[in-house]
Amino acid sequence: MLIKGRESERYMGYLFLLPLMLFLGVFIFYPTVATVCYSFTRWNGVKPPVWVGVQNFQRLLKDRIFWQAFKNNITLALYIPIWLFVPLIIAALLQEEIRGWRFFKLVYFFPNILSPVIVGVLFGIILRLDGPVNAILEALGAGGLVREWLGGITTVLPMVSFTMLWCMFGFGTIVFLAGLATVPESYYDAAKIDGAGWWQRLWYITLPCLRAVIEFWLVLCVITVFARMFSIIYVMTRGGPGYASYVLEFNIYMKAFRYLRMGYSCMLSTVLLLIILVVAVTQVWLMSKER
Repeated sequence: MLIKGRESERYMGYLFLLPLMLFLGVFIFYPTVATVCYSFTRWNGVKPPVWVGVQNFQRLLKDRIFWQAFKNNITLALYIPIWLFVPLIIAALLQEEIRGWRFFKLVYFFPNILSPVIVGVLFGIILRLDGPVNAILEALGAGGLVREWLGGITTVLPMVSFTMLWCMFGFGTIVFLAGLATVPESYYDAAKIDGAGWWQRLWYITLPCLRAVIEFWLVLCVITVFARMFSIIYVMTRGGPGYASYVLEFNIYMKAFRYLRMGYSCMLSTVLLLIILVVAVTQVWLMSKER
């Protein structure tokens, strides 16, 4: 009877998992497999797909727009250290209960509540030529710095990166605050007795104790760079000026819905999936190797 009871509990567990597995199969696994299969076809989304083998992948090697988009993604990845340290520093300051910390604990998560589309529209208004940023610069007598921040080749990606930081730092702060809650307070008390300053405590206690949390956040940042930039790019720059802010996601969208090259777009999606997997797995492997 005991064995039958355990078997029935196991079957009930599978039954509870069934809706989730069906959801994953229909909306994640099947589309992924279908995308990989369509990568080897020429298809416009209307007529039946035609098998072309690896021709799409061969065209990719000579696709100047793809390589420009890939370069832009790599450039955005260079800002990941900023995406890491800003929420980490904010979390460390809130943990120290600086003056006004209760107020900041209430408001710092506000940017994360807003949709990236809304944030992109807001920053598009703020950064345009007649926007508040340039108005403040002129009021301060720094009119020489006034420019179209999203219209310059050298300024568009830094502004996109700053906008993404504004979207992310609230969630990042929560992640690091949760990690800081696991650090024994006695470590900091002992360091204070030994005369360690705030930066020393951050470097020698906080960072080592938050290593696993930092690794988790870095993986999220890498995934964001390659797979969560579309909405910001679409509403702020549409890939411009020229191809200066084209990213891989936006290139996939343009190929599929502007030029109706669905097969080629599926191939680009497959390549992007492989890039994310390789980068994320390599990153986790290197970090685990250093432990």
